[in-house]
Amino acid sequence: MPSTGLNLTSVNEAFGEKADLYTDVLGIKPNASTDQIQQAYFARRDELFHVLAQMDQRGVDANSQKRFNVERQMDGVVMALRVLGDPDARMRYDSIREERMGVVQEPGQIYPGNEVPLGTGTSLSTSTSGEAIPVPR
Repeated sequence: MPSTGLNLTSVNEAFGEKADLYTDVLGIKPNASTDQIQQAYFARRDELFHVLAQMDQRGVDANSQKRFNVERQMDGVVMALRVLGDPDARMRYDSIREERMGVVQEPGQIYPGNEVPLGTGTSLSTSTSGEAIPVPR
């Protein structure tokens, strides 16, 4: 995988090396706006804080593996916001996203999160019926 200068170690450890920051970590679509990314971050963060609070109430040992896993997920969620919330870092992540997830994209094929089929020189527009249609650039 090409070097992008992104340190995704916390994401890899919490969610796996093929985890997608959009869908697997934040639960959003790849074309999410910055506001949607922030909203998803806060919702996921609150969810994980709630889990940690429940563990505290039940007396789960602070050194338990379950607590460690939740804390690692929190680290991964923070990293997802840092990457996807920064336009330059997001572009770098998007450039390696399919390779990271193990998806091999053939020229002309569209995969979730890609607005432009590779190698076609077209972009997509939406018809009145909501169907994506290629439009020459």
